[in-house]
Amino acid sequence: MAWEGKVIGAVAGCAFGPVGAALGAWIGHGYDLDCQAHKEQEDEYYSRLNVFACGVCAAYANGEVHPNERKRLNILAREVFGAISDSQIDNLIQEVLRRPFGIDDCARVFASMTREVQPIMAIEILSILYADHERDGWESRWLDQLIQLSGSDPYDWNEAARFFDRGTESGNTRAECLNALGLSSEADADAIKTAYRYQAREYHPDKLANVPEAVKKLAEDKLRTLNLAYESLTKNPALTHDLAGYAVQVSPTSTQGGESLRKGVVTFCFLCGQKNRLPTPELMLKARCGVCYALLLLPKQMVARG
Repeated sequence: MAWEGKVIGAVAGCAFGPVGAALGAWIGHGYDLDCQAHKEQEDEYYSRLNVFACGVCAAYANGEVHPNERKRLNILAREVFGAISDSQIDNLIQEVLRRPFGIDDCARVFASMTREVQPIMAIEILSILYADHERDGWESRWLDQLIQLSGSDPYDWNEAARFFDRGTESGNTRAECLNALGLSSEADADAIKTAYRYQAREYHPDKLANVPEAVKKLAEDKLRTLNLAYESLTKNPALTHDLAGYAVQVSPTSTQGGESLRKGVVTFCFLCGQKNRLPTPELMLKARCGVCYALLLLPKQMVARG
């Protein structure tokens, strides 16, 4: 089964309930974070606290905690510890912050998890990092360190990030492609086509037959850039706002193609099963789950692989 399928199958439909169950089962089967360092068995409370500490470490990766990141920490705390109050979660966070728990410790916790639990914990960490809808430079560097120190496969993390980040679908962003064509972010399909045709004519080799070779070389490079930008904008659904290449989950067991979606349609998050209403078509590709912050529209091929 594809890695995305394992993730979807593990957590879909239960508002992240299986995460707590999976982590709890893993802890209960003799998880011992510090047995090598201290030659002693930690009790279950501190084992659970170490798992929660990974989430806290992620939330503080850039030095500040966004309100949505705090919301995700509350959910993680209840997945790991059960039904506890907000004030108890506050105390847990403070306990973690008082401990010398850093990226090395977080990596050690992740590395000690089973192969079945690691994808679920990766989703938990990414849902915190993307809770404010983007991952900044500090958070990216923190994640790179975690992957390296834990010895985990970067491919797995990249696949997990596809639930949260459109940037992993294409080498160039829409803004970069539009900028190459000299267009603003409001450009529509007609404007893109017009700009491309005009500039392609200007830099076409036939029009530059009598210019120096150095100028021809620059023109060839520019034309390649224009061709790449235009091809990306016209063939990549994420860049053209074409919803046909995407699907949403309209019930716990069925999906619907993006080409037939409309504002207000109720969808179920592929990761946590939470119900969400879609915004206008122009904003659908940016729409995120209100609980785990995963993208609501996923590429059809990715859903099919699940």
